[in-house]
Amino acid sequence: VCLSSKSKINDQKSSVEGQQSDLYRKIRSFKSGVKITLFIVIHVVGITATALTFYWIAKYTGLHWDGPERFSWHPPLMVLGLVYLLGVALSTHRLWPGSENSLKIMHLIFMVVVLVCLVVAFAIVVDFVKGHHFSTLHGWLGLIFSVIIIIEVPVFLIVFGFNISKDSRSKLMKWHIKSTFVILLLSLAVSLTGFQGHILTHNYNEITIINLTGLVIFLFITIVTYVLMVEGSGN
Repeated sequence: VCLSSKSKINDQKSSVEGQQSDLYRKIRSFKSGVKITLFIVIHVVGITATALTFYWIAKYTGLHWDGPERFSWHPPLMVLGLVYLLGVALSTHRLWPGSENSLKIMHLIFMVVVLVCLVVAFAIVVDFVKGHHFSTLHGWLGLIFSVIIIIEVPVFLIVFGFNISKDSRSKLMKWHIKSTFVILLLSLAVSLTGFQGHILTHNYNEITIINLTGLVIFLFITIVTYVLMVEGSGN
């Protein structure tokens, strides 16, 4: 009788463990599907925002690289680098499978490209618009945003590229992570104030494109923030 009871208990334990194992597999599969979906959505929305910006400038002002008209590249570069690629840099290591080191390298590469876009866009403003651009709220926010990004990349290099103490690395990493949400908020604010400053036309079609692009950027930043808050928390 005792052997029979023990056998039944073992069978029940095996059954429960099997059910739990199946449940864990389903949860992992569901999480993997959600991450892939979010990864695709982020790229689709980000590319849409970038394409709309290039379309708007190309259609209504033209993209030029000579003389003062070089400023036409400022909005597309800002959206490409400091919205789309920035969002990808911040979210890819939360969504894409891979070793910790490879994901860190991907994050760093994207951030370096973001920094290049920032430097070029900033240089265009300084060279051809002079100080007048920095008298606006958009200009002020852009300066703050630029300073934070310029600090972020070296901090990341120090954290993962140099042999520093665990305590120092932990403190720098906490600052690096917390500043992410400030960067996203500034990215949205800089973009929307910049677009608002360009609405000087009475062309309804152009205004519609500008407003639509702003809404797509808002959606993009919202999705990236969701990924960082929910996927990053392990929920």
